[in-house]
Amino acid sequence: MDSVGLNKIKTALLFYIIGAVVAFTAGFLGLSIFSVFFFFNTIGGFIREMIAVILLLIVIVIYIIGLIYMWDGFSKIEPEFENAGIGKIGLILTLIPFLNIIGFILLGITFYLLGEKLNSSMMKVGGILTIIPVINFVGIIILYVAFGDIITK
Repeated sequence: MDSVGLNKIKTALLFYIIGAVVAFTAGFLGLSIFSVFFFFNTIGGFIREMIAVILLLIVIVIYIIGLIYMWDGFSKIEPEFENAGIGKIGLILTLIPFLNIIGFILLGITFYLLGEKLNSSMMKVGGILTIIPVINFVGIIILYVAFGDIITK
């Protein structure tokens, strides 16, 4: 299997992890454009909302970079892994509202099948967890570790 492609996918997963942490941090701090509590009436509130917008833009940029890396990784392993095209379709669908759940299902299936091909049970578990909306973040972390193990072998 092309180690450059696997490294690209691993890097993309790292971008997704970082983006999720930044998005969670912004949400945890109550920094949301659609916040129920409108803090625009105070200077501090306005600054918090501006930070929210900046953080959301950072998250979007991080996810786009991750998407580009993952697309390139799937393209590089496609000659040896015929199901990489399913992952590429999944990547496109993750960008479309209401279809993104189908995109994550396709990505999870792709990672599961890749885990079968590479004989990695950790990757198969990560692929399954990526399909489940609430805990897909855990699946991405497991996939990151699995790719690290496979690349070092």
